[in-house]
Amino acid sequence: MRDIRRTFKTLAGMLHFTENERDIVNQHVNKTISKKHYDKYDYFIEKRETTLKWEKVLSLLLEDDGMGIIHKIMENDMVL
Repeated sequence: MRDIRRTFKTLAGMLHFTENERDIVNQHVNKTISKKHYDKYDYFIEKRETTLKWEKVLSLLLEDDGMGIIHKIMENDMVL
């Protein structure tokens, strides 16, 4: 499981996901709030939005020129 989380965090970073988006998906504490008030269930909407964004990336890989599109996103020529 740890490798899956690390792989997601690395690839999502390359694809310009924000650090907050990556942390929400990996169930890490949101750095903008104190730990005392953190509740992972309060972030289902943000987690769903980020997960849908990740799903879009994965579906792009299945297209004919999927790797080309991913490279354009990584080079900031395209945005998700």
